[in-house]
Amino acid sequence: MTKKDWKEINNRKSRRHAQVGLEIEEKIALFLQNAVDGQENQVFEGVLHHKQFSKADFQGKDITVYRKVNGSLEKRSFGVTTSLQRFHRTKKMHPGVVIFYTPVDFNPQKFLKKILELFD
Repeated sequence: MTKKDWKEINNRKSRRHAQVGLEIEEKIALFLQNAVDGQENQVFEGVLHHKQFSKADFQGKDITVYRKVNGSLEKRSFGVTTSLQRFHRTKKMHPGVVIFYTPVDFNPQKFLKKILELFD
């Protein structure tokens, strides 16, 4: 294999991983939106899934959740990645942003608990 072949293989792999990451972000955003809609005990006031390549996305923020705490509306933003290597790189790039390493088969209830801890 030539250097060009390896480069193409790595590019395809990167695109696949990016697609998987976006799908996980969407699953998480949908799960969190369900914690806003249709439940008797509403967990969040709102959920915003930032678009890819948006200003917030470039700041390392994939999702923002809104919750009432002591009567005032507060928000917390965080990033999500399925790559451990990307997790460490993103933490260095955006030290003030919470980044969650989330495996493809993440447990929604455990993830919800982590997000709720951001409001403590």
